[in-house]
Amino acid sequence: MQADKSLHTFKPNSTFENIIQIYNFDRELRILLFDVIERIEIGLEPN
Repeated sequence: MQADKSLHTFKPNSTFENIIQIYNFDRELRILLFDVIERIEIGLEPN
């Protein structure tokens, strides 16, 4: 959301609500991906 990381300026129309939405999306996506990866790992284990 930063336009310039050295000056710490933000992109126009950036809001805290946008940041929270992106954070929550990332968290939910990560949980789903790790669940799928875990199932693949279990399926690949030798018997």
